[in-house]
Amino acid sequence: MTKPSDNSQTPQTPQTKYTEANAAITPVDFTPLGQGRKRLPRNWQLLWPLTVACLLATAAALWFLNTARAVVIEVEPLSATVDIDGGFNLRFAEHFLMLSGNYQLRASARGYQTHQQALLVDARENQRHRLILNKLPGHLAISTLPPGATVTINDKEHGATPLTAHDLPSGKHKIILSHPRYLSQKYSIDIEGLDKTQTLEAALEPAWGDVSIASEPSGASITVAQEHQAVTPATVTAVNGQELILNFPGRKPWKKIISIAPGEKIDLGLIPLDPADAELHVTSQPTKASVTVDGQYRGTSPIKLELSPDRSHKISVFLAGYSDATRTIKLASGTQEELNVSLAARLGTVNVSVQPPGANFYIDGKIQQTIPTSLRLPARPHVFKVSKSGYVSEQKTLTPKPGVQQSLRFSLQTPEQKQLAAIPTRIQSPGGQTLKLFRPNNSTFTMGAPRREQGRRANEVQRSATLSKPFYLSTKEVSNAEYKKYRSGHSSSHVKRLTLDTGKQPVVAISWNDAALYCNWLSEQQGLTPFYKVSAGKVSGHADTSSADNDSDGSNGYRLPTEAEWAWVARVRAAGTVLKYPWGNNFPPTAKAANIADNSAQQILPAVLTNYQDGFKVSAPVGSFSANHNGLFDLGGNVSEWVHDYYGISFNSQSDTADSLGPESGQYRVIRGSSWRHGRIIELRSSYRDYATENKKRDDLGFRIARYL
Repeated sequence: MTKPSDNSQTPQTPQTKYTEANAAITPVDFTPLGQGRKRLPRNWQLLWPLTVACLLATAAALWFLNTARAVVIEVEPLSATVDIDGGFNLRFAEHFLMLSGNYQLRASARGYQTHQQALLVDARENQRHRLILNKLPGHLAISTLPPGATVTINDKEHGATPLTAHDLPSGKHKIILSHPRYLSQKYSIDIEGLDKTQTLEAALEPAWGDVSIASEPSGASITVAQEHQAVTPATVTAVNGQELILNFPGRKPWKKIISIAPGEKIDLGLIPLDPADAELHVTSQPTKASVTVDGQYRGTSPIKLELSPDRSHKISVFLAGYSDATRTIKLASGTQEELNVSLAARLGTVNVSVQPPGANFYIDGKIQQTIPTSLRLPARPHVFKVSKSGYVSEQKTLTPKPGVQQSLRFSLQTPEQKQLAAIPTRIQSPGGQTLKLFRPNNSTFTMGAPRREQGRRANEVQRSATLSKPFYLSTKEVSNAEYKKYRSGHSSSHVKRLTLDTGKQPVVAISWNDAALYCNWLSEQQGLTPFYKVSAGKVSGHADTSSADNDSDGSNGYRLPTEAEWAWVARVRAAGTVLKYPWGNNFPPTAKAANIADNSAQQILPAVLTNYQDGFKVSAPVGSFSANHNGLFDLGGNVSEWVHDYYGISFNSQSDTADSLGPESGQYRVIRGSSWRHGRIIELRSSYRDYATENKKRDDLGFRIARYL
């Protein structure tokens, strides 16, 4: 059969001819898409996840072994159990494999205290830790025969047996067992600890012995260690060192300290009991009088005396300031009597003076209503005290003397006055100078000279000055040796081959500034605040002394004296008179009154004081001539002296101000006093004033030092 043609676009395939021979159709195998591979057995399907898990576990184990650190933990005792919290670890005996990090370690063992601590495992390869557990305390059960012994462990009492002492640390312990009338026993016990109980059993040994005793009369009570045992005659027990007492009515007690060994037997024999003492109660007016019996001191009244009966005794009572009293007493055995003695006073007269008025007055601690002008008191020591608000109390002790009048004077001081009174009148500077204390007490005096005074100069116009503050002033001029402690290289040089540089001569060739800096150096050596203010090596000012407190702002440091201070100590006498010359009011001076220009200096000086000889051509050792009325040397002669003040043609405008330091500024500084170069009446007068710039240096110009309190 022929297949019809098709005009469609379907591709043509080869035509198959059908015949009878190939007409039969046979089936073929069908395989679904994607199932062309063979299926695995079921057992193999389960194995591969396990294999993966094993590989991961192995990798984890290898990682742990590679990163873990070996840690050795040794514990004593070996039986201890060790637990570690905080992370995975592997243990092999004492060795642990652990990752780095923080852990908690716990070690415990029976009989030991559990130990806990933090454990840090770091990056080190091998780490080792050693622990020693502390033993638990032990216990000691103690029993004695007889019971009731006092137990002392390591010097601490624990009670009486039988007892168990708990919580004793392991080691040696000192045990003492003591019991009345038994010998004490000592032990050294080694406590094992570990919460174990050990035992100590002790049989105490008797410490007593037997004492046989009889008395005359018999029937006396026997007491041993304050415990009654029997009456005489008898045998009693006693421990060595105990006191045995026999008592019988109307008889003196008999006492003895027993010396006996444990188990020993002693016989004290027949003890005669003496009749009992009589008792005398002695009182006196006044009380606290001394009492003697037959010349033996027994105490002070009131007092009870035991006297031997049936014989006479001499009783004496005496007290300082009173007449002695003596009595003869004879008393029967066992009796009691009283003796009252009134002592007659031995009086002395004391006249009293107290300043200021209104003070409180005490005699032997008792305040008096009024202050008597005269007192009659027993001739014994009495304490007198005077006090008043705002003043320092004063106390004195005096013994009045019968038939003699004595005086007692009190003059109270304020604290400030008391402090000033305690201040030393002389002090030593670090440079070696001696300074004397002066107390002007608001002294007002006249500086300068009268118009008609011979030699008076225009800069000596009279003016009043006042000094109120206490001050110290050196008694001598500063010497070369003293100045060279500060500046060792200084030289005072020489004149016409005559030296000015020996250690005891006054230092010269120094400026005012040099002298002020030396004063500051002294202050620093003594720990005082320097008086002068310094800038670039030059004095630029001074401390403020306007305060009433002399210590304020450093005003207690060393300084040069003010012109007013220099004039006051050089010229003013106690009566207020003013001296014209250093040696007095007469001219010319007597021989060796001062080191001035004398006959011996004619070859080196243009003018000298004729017919005068002092023994020195140039400066003399400081203090070679007599001191003036104030105990100061060389205020006239030897060398002229720098003072603190700036110079003015007339005295400074502040002269009327107390304790003036002079003008605040100026071109020159004041120089006071004559020197070995001066021989004219002009310079030799104490009112003579000279001046120079602060940097001026002369071979006859030195200084002395001062300071406030």
